Amino acid sequence: MARLLTGWLVDRIGPHITYTYLLILGSLPVILIGLSDSYESFLLVRMAIGITVASFVITLYHTSVIFALNVVGTANATSDGWGNMEVWSLR
Repeated sequence: MARLLTGWLVDRIGPHITYTYLLILGSLPVILIGLSDSYESFLLVRMAIGITVASFVITLYHTSVIFALNVVGTANATSDGWGNMEVWSLR
């Protein structure tokens, strides 16, 4: 759901503003994770941090715009691969 919302926001308000708001909102659970004192609170905050991984949707938008048509598929696959590696390293 976060990826769909991020894609919609990129189309509506642009990638730079969307990325800024995503990082600002994503910093709040990172700050709050230090205050978690139970497994449940840690899990909820960690799930909120996971939503910020939707930022790679903005990366795909940027690579689609920046690279030429003959290499855009490779650029998207590479950036998406790094994004997936980031997601799996956070788990």
